[in-house]
Amino acid sequence: MNLEKELEDLEIESIKISALDKHYEDFNRGLEAYDNGDHEQAILCFKQITTEIDSELYAKAQLVLGIIYAEKDHTKGAIECWKQVPESEMDIYAQTQFNLGIIYQKLGSYEKAIEHWKQVPKTKSALYANAIFNIGIVYREQGDFEKAIEFWRQVPDNEVQTYAQAQFNLGLAYQKLDDCEKAIEHWKKIPKNRSALYADAIFNIGIVYREQGDLRRAIEFWKKVPDSESKNYAQAQFILGLTFQELGDIKKAIKHWNKVSESQIKLYVQAQFNLSATYEISQNFEKEIEHLLRVPSSEEKFYARAQVDLGTSYQKMGNIDKTIECWQKIPDSAGEDYAIAQLKLGFLYYDHKKIEEAISCWLRVPKSA
Repeated sequence: MNLEKELEDLEIESIKISALDKHYEDFNRGLEAYDNGDHEQAILCFKQITTEIDSELYAKAQLVLGIIYAEKDHTKGAIECWKQVPESEMDIYAQTQFNLGIIYQKLGSYEKAIEHWKQVPKTKSALYANAIFNIGIVYREQGDFEKAIEFWRQVPDNEVQTYAQAQFNLGLAYQKLDDCEKAIEHWKKIPKNRSALYADAIFNIGIVYREQGDLRRAIEFWKKVPDSESKNYAQAQFILGLTFQELGDIKKAIKHWNKVSESQIKLYVQAQFNLSATYEISQNFEKEIEHLLRVPSSEEKFYARAQVDLGTSYQKMGNIDKTIECWQKIPDSAGEDYAIAQLKLGFLYYDHKKIEEAISCWLRVPKSA
């Protein structure tokens, strides 16, 4: 009787091994089909795998099946598959809970999204950090800053990128709640090696101090913005120029405006106008012209304004030919600047006894101007 039982157990075990081999074959065939873009065949293969033979392989199959369905916008199928993953298969379970949160978020089912993100265990640090961060995002979008803060504060600092993002968002949330000291506290926690977030945070700290009237502290932080982050650096240099101008230190204002990179074209153009205006005040018309000439023609609106100012500067220097050349460059699509140029040209011609040319220019001034 005992021998018969042992033979029976061996036979069952043999069947299980055989079934497991088939499941591995199905799984590998499914992966191959998926890699080749044959999603239908992949689905057929993965559906052959059952939980009774190998729980881990089944969990993996459900994970991949859910991904395939999600890619095909078959949301219901993705949800059904990911919900089949047992909690005992912790690594895969954590991933599917995170995925379920993402898919419910896209569907606008925020409570269900939060419910699944909360199922991601702390031991799966990277997924946990992202899940907690996402819960904070949902609460912020719902206008519940207190709840958002509660979850962002739970993001572990060993997940450096997510932690830095959480600290940045915490700063914004506290700023929204008018708690500027806590905003600054969290922005200061962002490490320098998270360069983009660090640059944003340091710039924001400067803004807060400026709004509080503490220009010295504002300057201190704007000077820390790294030049590797070209947009933030340009913003910092531009506002440093404005701040030193307010403080009456024109030399330093000029220094910082000159550091605004042409790659940040809008700020660069504005910096050139500020520089030209500064030199105009000191009647250094050559330097004024130098900066106006840097305004590129690709920036049509600003280019037209620069040509108006250039013409005026050349006129002050007595270079009438250059004055006319600049004002004539301005197209009629430039609106007000075109009208100003035609009006000025008319007066210029009139002063030089060229009455017909003057009248022609004045007639070009749009009635709407």
